[in-house]
Amino acid sequence: MFPLFELAKILKYGGSGNGSSRQNATVRRCAWKEVGEMSQLALYFSNDYLLLRYCIRGRAPVVRQIPWLPDQPIVDLCFDATGTWLLVITVKTHLFIIPVLTLMNPSAHVNQLWKTDDVTEIKPVLGKGGRSPTCVTWWYTLSDQHIAVVGTQVRIQQELDLKY
Repeated sequence: MFPLFELAKILKYGGSGNGSSRQNATVRRCAWKEVGEMSQLALYFSNDYLLLRYCIRGRAPVVRQIPWLPDQPIVDLCFDATGTWLLVITVKTHLFIIPVLTLMNPSAHVNQLWKTDDVTEIKPVLGKGGRSPTCVTWWYTLSDQHIAVVGTQVRIQQELDLKY
């Protein structure tokens, strides 16, 4: 009988740092996006590293490991619809827009809505009142708006226009 699919290991994380912190690192959050022949994977580890994997069918994948801010642990992350940007929300309710496509493929041409050579930070997005973010998603509207939809522990969602 022929199997419908085959599992194959595509990535092994050895971590960064010394000894046990490297060996005991676990994946806390992940995001995946596939657009045509391109696929992107983002993994956030318990040792505050963000691992990005970029692959175009038929080419060798590109993997980058980026140290993350230890005082801003990531709560959730997601890609935009094109796989160009990675949206991150932290426990301090800051949003970060990471230009993953230009980090992984410097020759890529992108619409420069945000910084293409560094992270764009949007400071506290939920205000005061003890609402902690639990999830975020990127919504691109028919009227050309880029909206971050943020969910909280008390089921309140906030929609934020990322262009302003």
